[in-house]
Amino acid sequence: MAELIDLAVEYRASGERCKSVLRQLKSRLKNGQLRSEEELELRRRITLVTAMARECLATANYLRRYHERRQSNE
Repeated sequence: MAELIDLAVEYRASGERCKSVLRQLKSRLKNGQLRSEEELELRRRITLVTAMARECLATANYLRRYHERRQSNE
C-alpha cells in the first residue's frame, strides 16, 4: 500500500510543478508585447497545462483517499 501513497506524492508534485509553469505562462501573457500568434499559442498552452495540473492534483487526491480508506479497513 505504500506504493499508492508514493504515487499520490508524485502526482501532487507534478501538479504543483504544472501550477508553477502556469504562473510563469500567465505572467508572460499579462506582460503583453506579444504578436497575436504568440498570444494565441500562449493561451493554448495555458489551457493544456491547466488541465494537466487539475488532473494530476485530482489523481493525487483520489490515490490518497483510497490509501486512507484501505488503511482504515485493515
